Amino acid sequence: MNWSNNGERMEVRASGSIAFTDDLSDVKSLADGGYLTLRHTIDGVVRSIEIRSAGGSARPWDDEARRWLAAELPKLVRRSGLGAEGRTRQIFSAKGVDGVLDEIKLLEGDWVRRVYFGELFKVARLDSAAMTRALTLAASSIRSDYELAETLRASAPVAARSDASAKAYVDSAGGMKSDYEHRRVLVTLLQTDGAVGTINDLVLESAGSMRSDYEKSETLRAALASGRIGRGDALFAAVSRMTSGYEQQRVLTDLGARPSLSSELRRGLLTTAAGISSAYDRATVLIAFVKAQGIDQTTSDAFFGAVNTLGSDYEKRRVLAELARTHPGRDILRGTFEAVGAMRSDYDRAEVLLIFVHAPGIDSTVRQAFVNAAQSIRSSYDQNRVLAALAKSESR
Repeated sequence: MNWSNNGERMEVRASGSIAFTDDLSDVKSLADGGYLTLRHTIDGVVRSIEIRSAGGSARPWDDEARRWLAAELPKLVRRSGLGAEGRTRQIFSAKGVDGVLDEIKLLEGDWVRRVYFGELFKVARLDSAAMTRALTLAASSIRSDYELAETLRASAPVAARSDASAKAYVDSAGGMKSDYEHRRVLVTLLQTDGAVGTINDLVLESAGSMRSDYEKSETLRAALASGRIGRGDALFAAVSRMTSGYEQQRVLTDLGARPSLSSELRRGLLTTAAGISSAYDRATVLIAFVKAQGIDQTTSDAFFGAVNTLGSDYEKRRVLAELARTHPGRDILRGTFEAVGAMRSDYDRAEVLLIFVHAPGIDSTVRQAFVNAAQSIRSSYDQNRVLAALAKSESR
């Protein structure tokens, strides 16, 4: 390890486990065969000290060297992380969690802080209050998003087990500038066994603040894969804040593919899909939804609301053609024909109606809605071919 500043240079070489005195004034022990070498240069003046394990025999050295080492050792240890594992255990044994946290405040460098936090999480069984204090300190003292992410991920198995520490974990992640690291931290929490139930909404609300639609969608999809959905308010709010129709489509398609969705989640999905700016991506979500969930009385209003906001009649036709394959009931058929009547393209109107000509359920109560949709077609050619197909199907 080497570092320099304003003409001052420190070179450090070490091997084997090393322990220091509590006041960091001297080396307490070295593993057999271990050594510590310091070489300090300032204004052309060089000082060096080498300490080696000597099988237990003492080797005296002068007071000047001892004073110099006592002055330099605290800076060395707190800047380099040298002996961090043993030192964390040593401080914890003497002063507990707060003693280690106080020491972390004195450390220099995000990597060193991360190492001490990691060792603390290994050596101590932190309760919710202690973990919350640790994570709050990590967020305020570690500036590197990567080092903070590694610190948080190391804490996840414990942080996930209480509402307070889980919130401190997610709050710490929320201050990151890197959406990539933010996502890594949240996904780790989602995948932690034994997590408290509030994890879902905490993660989804935090994901909603991400600027990158890709990282946001990856986080939301990870939440869906973990089975953590809840009522869906936070999920739909996060999706609505995306600007990429493709990423919105990926998330909503994953949600729609899940079995046994509640009526509330199905309606929320369709309502959110209606806000997708890309007609293709909106239609893709609706087609996938129809295939996986079908349309019934609880979702018909939200479904046709999303269909009717499509600016492309071609995409409307794609969606309604998929609906025809599900053999919808009379009420759904009426909604379909009303949607056809609102289309502008005569060709696409005709193509949709021709698909539904042979659909079961077109009886006297639905027939007039079909005819009204056909009569809204301005093109005589397209209108005639639809009405002729209807007449032919009824003559059989």
